[in-house]
Amino acid sequence: MNNTPVYTIEQGIKLEHREYAARLYAEAFAKKFEKLLGSPDEVTEILKDSINTRYAFTAVSPSNELLGLVGFYLKNSSLMDIKLKKLIKKYGFNNGLYKKFIIFILFFKKRDNNKQLLMDGIVVKQKGLGIGTELLRRLGQFALANNMTSIKLDVIDSNPAKKLYEREGFVKTSHIKNLKIIKYLIGVDGLFTMVKLLKK
Repeated sequence: MNNTPVYTIEQGIKLEHREYAARLYAEAFAKKFEKLLGSPDEVTEILKDSINTRYAFTAVSPSNELLGLVGFYLKNSSLMDIKLKKLIKKYGFNNGLYKKFIIFILFFKKRDNNKQLLMDGIVVKQKGLGIGTELLRRLGQFALANNMTSIKLDVIDSNPAKKLYEREGFVKTSHIKNLKIIKYLIGVDGLFTMVKLLKK
């Protein structure tokens, strides 16, 4: 019987996985980024320089392949931090400034209290291995170790991942119907906010 693990969960993103992590995010959230930042290739180029490698948990195969990751916010820092300088360099001053403003509006997240951990997206390359479940559970352990009492996330209302979150104890707390301009920019009708209360 082969007891070799299919993957291990690690804190942080290895430097050699940085660009591929950006690619996974760019492809998973292509609908959100397309009108604002362009194709998955263009988004990957921007995100690979915007990743804070410490603010994630990753699933890594025995052959060192990145299989999935979940990002989080902690102490005013997060997995993704798209710099204005990067946007201005790529799109010009006015366009870069505009895009930074829209990104801030679209992706702004706020904690309900200072004991809450914010999730910054989850992506999984291969389904059926329980990777999403294990990443969420490891995030919960991390939150408890940092004296957090809950985890909060936003999920597109049509995203089937809601079922995974519900199985892991997340509860819908609100729904936001997007304005027409936001729906046009990111192709999303609305978002559910979900919260999981943590128990030691």
